[in-house]
Amino acid sequence: MLQVCSVIVACVKGVPGALVYLRNVMLTLRKGFQRECDAQSQTGGIDIPNTCNTGRPLQDEQWRQPLRPEQVCRIVAETQPQSAIVVDESLTTGGLYWKLSCCSPPFSHLTLTGGSIGSGPPLAVGCAVACPLRRVVNFQADGSAVYSTPAFWTQASESLKITTVICANHRYQILRLEQQKQGLGSSGTNARQLTSLQNPSIDWIAIARGYGISGARATTTQELIQALQQSYDCDGPFLIEVQVC
Repeated sequence: MLQVCSVIVACVKGVPGALVYLRNVMLTLRKGFQRECDAQSQTGGIDIPNTCNTGRPLQDEQWRQPLRPEQVCRIVAETQPQSAIVVDESLTTGGLYWKLSCCSPPFSHLTLTGGSIGSGPPLAVGCAVACPLRRVVNFQADGSAVYSTPAFWTQASESLKITTVICANHRYQILRLEQQKQGLGSSGTNARQLTSLQNPSIDWIAIARGYGISGARATTTQELIQALQQSYDCDGPFLIEVQVC
């Protein structure tokens, strides 16, 4: 944000009242972020120390329910370590991640720059090589990850500190949304088959193991939090297959 402000300041110098206006905008944004953080802490923030650091099982029944996209986004945002590099190709599952990460420790966030898919795993490799002391979190859609699994071999070969979170909804949901935008419909048999990843389903843990990477499967909030903590304690790569409803 500071870099953006510097560019804006350079552009508006000499314009009467522009710097005062910019200052007021930044103060408003800062207050907005603080309100968002306060709201999260009061209405649904996850008690990470109670679950990850002590290892005590969750008592609330809702934490053992199947994972939905908002829950996955919130857990990733609230557990990611300080100075993490988040490579975000989560697509339809991760729509709320940016908003929910406003109170996360300082981190770098890399997203798609165009319409292509499959950049997540190799981009995570590049980040880990460039910044070996920082944990890289690859928040990754399953359909997109299919395009670039060889990156996992490099992760294992170089012992890179990468946590790959595969959002396994077992379909190309982004393509179904595009079909709807074009008025093509997505409920027909052929449309469903063309965008399905269930015949056969992809076993991401088996793929990770084949490339020499440890992994875990998460179907509930508790399992996801524990798997993330396990990955952050790992000196090398770790893959988590998250079963998303």
